[in-house]
Amino acid sequence: MYSIKQIYKSMNSAVAGICDKVYIQDRPLSVDERIKSYLLLEISSSIENQEMNSDGAYNLSILTVRFVLFVRNRTSAKNINAMDINELDKKFSSIMSIFPYSDDYVTITRPYILMSGNDGSDFHYIAINADLKIK
Repeated sequence: MYSIKQIYKSMNSAVAGICDKVYIQDRPLSVDERIKSYLLLEISSSIENQEMNSDGAYNLSILTVRFVLFVRNRTSAKNINAMDINELDKKFSSIMSIFPYSDDYVTITRPYILMSGNDGSDFHYIAINADLKIK
């Protein structure tokens, strides 16, 4: 049996402390406080059942998950959308250092980077897809 809650809990544990906030599947339209960075955790594929054991239960399931890193732009009068490349690189490196990640429920491996850009809301972002295997 799969637990979407447990998948997100494992993903959150993997990246705990890297950013100011972590959101699941959708980012909020607004927040009460001004944050400098956050992570969006997404399940970005279906769960693929790879094999079945002798009693008919699936025991190897793989899916693609996504960690989307958002870092607030540095603003100035000269350039209102200046990417904070130092902070983006620092947090990106922290995320990449978790791989491979494993706990009692999942193993997360094979990160691949989707270079992104400006979200139009004062943040630059990078998406990192990875394979998640349910144990």
